Amino acid sequence: MRQGRLQKIVQVVLCMTMLFYCMGAGSIMAAEEISRLVLSKNELTMEIGDTQSLTATAVYVNGKTEEVTIKTDWESENPEVASVYAGTITAKGEGTAVLTATYQGKTVVVKVTIHKKVKALTKDRHSLQLRTGVKEQVELTAFYSDGTKEVVTEKAEWSVDNYEVATVVNGTVEGLGSGTATVVAKFGSRSVSIPVSVELVRRLDADKPQVSLLVDGTERITLQATFPDGTVEDVTEQAEWSSSNETVADAIRGEITAYAPGETVITAKYGSKSASVKVDVDSAKKLEVDRQSLFMRVNNTEQLTLKATYADGRVEDITNAAKWTSSDEKIAFVSKGKVHASAPGEVIITAHFEAKSIDIAIDVEVPRLLEIDREFLSLQKGQSEPLKLFATYQDGTREDVTNKAEWKSDKEATAFAAKGVVTGKRSGEATITAKYGNKTASIVVDVDIPRKLTTDIDSLALQKGDTHQVTVHAVYADGRMEEVTHQAEWSAGSDSSVEVRRGLITATDSGEAKVTATYSGRTVTIPVFVDVVQELSADRKTLMLNQGQTGYIKLTSTDKAGNVRDVTRDAEWLSSSPKYADVSKGAVTAFERGKTIITAKYGGQSVTIAVDVDIITKLTADTRALSLKSGDQKQIAVTATFSNGSERDVTAEADWKTSSYKVADVDHAGQVTAAGYGKAKITASYGGKSISVQVDVDTLKYLKTDVVQLELKKGQTYSAKATATYADGTDEDVSVEALWQSSKLIVADVKDGIIRANGPGKATITVKFAGKRTKIIVTVTD
Repeated sequence: MRQGRLQKIVQVVLCMTMLFYCMGAGSIMAAEEISRLVLSKNELTMEIGDTQSLTATAVYVNGKTEEVTIKTDWESENPEVASVYAGTITAKGEGTAVLTATYQGKTVVVKVTIHKKVKALTKDRHSLQLRTGVKEQVELTAFYSDGTKEVVTEKAEWSVDNYEVATVVNGTVEGLGSGTATVVAKFGSRSVSIPVSVELVRRLDADKPQVSLLVDGTERITLQATFPDGTVEDVTEQAEWSSSNETVADAIRGEITAYAPGETVITAKYGSKSASVKVDVDSAKKLEVDRQSLFMRVNNTEQLTLKATYADGRVEDITNAAKWTSSDEKIAFVSKGKVHASAPGEVIITAHFEAKSIDIAIDVEVPRLLEIDREFLSLQKGQSEPLKLFATYQDGTREDVTNKAEWKSDKEATAFAAKGVVTGKRSGEATITAKYGNKTASIVVDVDIPRKLTTDIDSLALQKGDTHQVTVHAVYADGRMEEVTHQAEWSAGSDSSVEVRRGLITATDSGEAKVTATYSGRTVTIPVFVDVVQELSADRKTLMLNQGQTGYIKLTSTDKAGNVRDVTRDAEWLSSSPKYADVSKGAVTAFERGKTIITAKYGGQSVTIAVDVDIITKLTADTRALSLKSGDQKQIAVTATFSNGSERDVTAEADWKTSSYKVADVDHAGQVTAAGYGKAKITASYGGKSISVQVDVDTLKYLKTDVVQLELKKGQTYSAKATATYADGTDEDVSVEALWQSSKLIVADVKDGIIRANGPGKATITVKFAGKRTKIIVTVTD
């Protein structure tokens, strides 16, 4: 009794377990149906020797996602240019390669472009000053580690930090609006920046610095902006106008209107500059000069006319009656309104009449803009280069004043300048200044001084005892590159973990160090990390193996500088269950079916990898059902699919069973033999999984006889023929094998198809075979 109850409980538990398993299996099956494969990047640009890792993510139909980088199949069409292993790309040669990532039938491609290692990147423009709508081209040159160089303007990545000010496309910079921006060009691992100024006004001038008005009078002021390129533009309409005392006078778009006696200052603002106009409003009279600003050449004369306008409308020429004075008679002096220019400079001429006065600004050959024809100059010792100096005046004319200017050097022992010709004397840096008309322009000159130093590495990770030779190049302003590794002074600091001599770095102890190379006043620093591991990572998180199979795990360490190093052979490896799989220097060998955890340790860091040995996900047979005749034989093949996606024929290794030996039997190799009519289930089991094949033996489509009605006389016999038609379309005479029966033996009997008439009447002869039946109607007469 108790035993019977226990058996029922066990049956219930087994049923619940099978139900749970089926539900779980359904979830797993749904999760395995992938919708698409997504990569972290679909296009890459790399330098020879660099590595970069991609991540593959599977998006399933049910909405779930899974990181499948290790499970994905990676392939490169051109491994000589770029190879790929478990998502990690290694740049090997210059060119283009297309990589393919495939997982569960989904494929994604990645285009990889490989350049030579860029040691330095130079630009032909150090800064840009643009007007709105104006474009300027910047040319970019890359210097490679093999000593070659290339113009890479169109290959570089260009960006700008303020798109309201400027845009950039393939090095072409266009001004959009007033302000400043920085354009950045990136190629390989190097980048350069170019400051850009758009519509920045160098100076702002009103045509009349002082205005005298009667009440209700008006006066038009013209505002001119001088830009860095020397151009002059009327910005009266665009400027912002204001008054210090709007009750006296104000201005709208340069039109001044007087309201009441008094004084005020009208201010015009455009960009970052402003200009002021002094306004005097009187109810009795106003003073007016025919020109309130004047540009003159040295030794020229100009006549000014002064008039007084009274409230009654009367106008009087008071040029000779007024008192005229000059703020600097060395530059210009005046007599009865006639101005004589003597020397370059700026001066104010003032006309006094009664209690009023008016000022006239005189510009004697004073440049609005003074500029040297280049932005920088790099010389070697003894080398001379001519410079040109241009002056742009108020009237818009531009003149070469190289020979008129005064040239000076702040370090004549380094570089000397005379009439625009600069000569390099000794190594160093000097500033050359040109002075003309109270304006100056300067240029920095380098004599045998590099613009910067570059090294063949940005940072270095070593193990204790390792050595590495660093190469240093000096990059000059003219684009020249010179190796100065042995000429440079090297330093690693005191109590350092490394030693350095002529660029050869030797790791002496664990820790971090900064190695510095100095040459011609320039320095470059290389961070060095000795046995310092920031991150330890394996190329896979899981590994699936078959018994006897060996798989490989690649281990990489990343230091603080971001350098990646293969430490597979240097790490300490351990398996949690060596009987299932053991490991040596990243090589994992599978022994028995089961699971284990592989642990790798290096540099104080560790990483684990789960290993499955012969973990089968499913079994499949080469057929779902068999239809046989008695005595027929048929082979069934079974394939196992493992957790790593691999497949293997396990027909000979599986356990085979039949549900009915009377119908069909199966041997240990999966060969089925049909025994007799009926249905049986052949089951193969392997690795905890099983698969069944339905077998039908002697399955008929129909059964027929050669006659369906028969007339006999008493005592006669007839040999009837029964034919079976099988599912495969074949026919067989089963007259002997069939079961024959008569409904009335006194009328007719039958055996093995032979019908004998016994007496008058009707009888039905029934034929049965393999689940099918048919009949013959027999009529017997005397």
